[in-house]
Amino acid sequence: MDGAYNFRVIQYANGSVEIRKYSSPVNAIYTGETTIEPVYKKPKKRESQKEYNPFTDEMERLPTFEESERSARNSLNRTKQNIYKYSRQANWEYFITLTFDGAKVDRYDFDICMSKANVWFMNQRRLHASEIKYLFVPEQHKDGAWHIHGVICDIGDMKLTDSGRVAIGKKSYIRTSKNENYPTIYNLSGWRFGYSTATKVKDKHKVATYITKYLTKDLCESTFGKKRYYRSRNIPEPEEKGFIVEAYEYADFLQTIENSIGLTLVHEKEVTGEHQSVTYRYYQEESEEKENEE
Repeated sequence: MDGAYNFRVIQYANGSVEIRKYSSPVNAIYTGETTIEPVYKKPKKRESQKEYNPFTDEMERLPTFEESERSARNSLNRTKQNIYKYSRQANWEYFITLTFDGAKVDRYDFDICMSKANVWFMNQRRLHASEIKYLFVPEQHKDGAWHIHGVICDIGDMKLTDSGRVAIGKKSYIRTSKNENYPTIYNLSGWRFGYSTATKVKDKHKVATYITKYLTKDLCESTFGKKRYYRSRNIPEPEEKGFIVEAYEYADFLQTIENSIGLTLVHEKEVTGEHQSVTYRYYQEESEEKENEE
């Protein structure tokens, strides 16, 4: 999307629409993924005293604590924005959790665990599901071991096995005649590196909330310089259009857009930053089967 805009309409593949209103225009610069570059000039970085770095044997400018905190916060926000975007770009079928067995994999080694998961997904595409889409996020147990949470769809002939258990809220229970109507917990038969679960997605619009709750400040700190989410390359980019809308035209323009998309407003929030304020409005179908909470 080229040119400046202060009003942005994003149409996602799951049928939802997001409208963003910016307090001042921004420029859209395409770099493979959508990147927003503010029109305003960035403030000059605050000078900090140079210090001796024993690893490089040089006098270097080291970032201040405030700069480091701001950088970490911005990095987390960018990751969340990307997760939100891709989680709305498919009609996901199953929530999944994959763990790593210490007897088979060094479950404390991030790179090894993520490599095993990536290779496994590629093998599933090659052998069972040529159109599979996946999106997953790593998480650490309290003892430091890794596992992953994610969503999948278009799974072809991948084999799911009934575990004999059901999901009630965040807990797992043995299926009985009294709880048999709750979501079935499946196992992914092809996952050989540890334990696996899969439960059907009941509400495609709640996927973003489910996935992003695993993106925390602690995760960013423990994965510094590494990927914080993984996705299949066949997840498309959303359709985006930008407009310049004068303040006095905003209400009428918004009404025209809302009438054209024919969806219900389900969420609205305003985020105010140092240089820019953005109002987010999120629309989806009026009714959707309620999902049992994870």
